[in-house]
Amino acid sequence: MQPTPSSLPLSVEDRFLHAVKMVAVPLSMSPWGPFIHGWHESARFERVIGKSNLLGLKASRGWTGKVVTVMTHEYVNGARIQLPQAFADWDTLEEMMIFYVALIKRFYPSSWEHRDNPILYFSGLVSGSYRYATDLQYERKLEELYRKISGSEQYKDVQQKVKSLS
Repeated sequence: MQPTPSSLPLSVEDRFLHAVKMVAVPLSMSPWGPFIHGWHESARFERVIGKSNLLGLKASRGWTGKVVTVMTHEYVNGARIQLPQAFADWDTLEEMMIFYVALIKRFYPSSWEHRDNPILYFSGLVSGSYRYATDLQYERKLEELYRKISGSEQYKDVQQKVKSLS
């Protein structure tokens, strides 16, 4: 007996989109912001840190949840270096998304203010007191990825999935 599409396990991408739909969309966030952010940070949902960290969220001081230490790259004085970093982890993607939305609201007010506009959302990740990434080209990379995915025939299936969340 062949498995039916509804009986197959959901892909990581589909599970991430479900978390966006359940947590971010009800707060008037465009699904494109978190989706592109997740795609970039997880290499198209291929690289998961721990069980459920697809957004490269580090375990900051005061973090009391699960921690996974992995080698990553950072930019220091313009040079890309490899080093071990402690990352936060969660049991579910919904828990990760709840944390992510709270983080955006608290530390990236420009992103939160423009949560309905992906381009301005990405700008807010690097323009305030806190920078989401040490890569000085981070905003440009997210914008280019958004334009590529949202406007290319090659990604029609992805476009339909993201648009169905709104």
